[in-house]
Amino acid sequence: MSTITTACPLDCPDGCSLSITVEDERITAIDAVPEGEAANPLTDGWICRKVRRMTRRIHGDQRLTTPLRRTGPKGSGQFEPIGWDEALDDIAAHIRTAIDEHGPSSVVPYLYNSSAAVLESDGLTPLLFEALEAAEEL
Repeated sequence: MSTITTACPLDCPDGCSLSITVEDERITAIDAVPEGEAANPLTDGWICRKVRRMTRRIHGDQRLTTPLRRTGPKGSGQFEPIGWDEALDDIAAHIRTAIDEHGPSSVVPYLYNSSAAVLESDGLTPLLFEALEAAEEL
C-alpha cells in the first residue's frame, strides 16, 4: 500500500490537493491532503463529495472498459464489444453522414460536464468542431 499526493484532475476553480491510496496498483481511497499539508491553502484539508467517491466510478462493476456496439433494439441492452479504432471510425462515419445529409449545424458540441467547462473551452473540442464547420462560436 502506498499514498500519493497529487492534484484533483477535475476542471473546477478549486484545484484541491488529494491524497490517493493505492494497493496492488489499484486506487482504493481518495481523500484530502491533511490540513496544513495541502499545496492549495484555499481548500486545505477538504475535497468535494464527488471526488471522494471517485473510486466507485473508477472500479465500479458497471464501468465500461471497452467500446460497445448496440446489436439489438435501443433499450434492449444488447451490445457487442468492439475495438477502439473501430469505435472511433464508426463515430466519425456517423458524424460525416449527419453533416453530408443535414449540414454542419446538425453536429453540435456537447460541452457540459461540471468539471470540464474551463479546460475544454480552450482545448481540442472547439478545434474539432471548427474543423467540421459545425459551430460558429462555442
